[in-house]
Amino acid sequence: IPIKVIGMQYAWEFVYPNGTTTTDELVLKANQTYLLEITSKDVIHAFYIPQLGFKFEAIPGYVYDFYIVVNKPGVYDIWCAEFCGPGHYLMKGTLIVVG
Repeated sequence: IPIKVIGMQYAWEFVYPNGTTTTDELVLKANQTYLLEITSKDVIHAFYIPQLGFKFEAIPGYVYDFYIVVNKPGVYDIWCAEFCGPGHYLMKGTLIVVG
């Protein structure tokens, strides 16, 4: 299941296959394989989920494809791990994995 992940100053946007768009909140089902298509609208960001050990660059004009399966339902932090401007510290999202 492909989901577009778009970094921008200072938020994460997620676009699901049905066209639904959310900001700073990504919802996935446990034990389901997803293809995250990671990119940026403006400057370099880094899509970082520390509890899962995932960190991938979000670069304007480039799409980084990453397959993800999360087995444990829960709530996980999403951070930008690349300094992207004065509001960088505000760039926090949430991954919600449902059973």
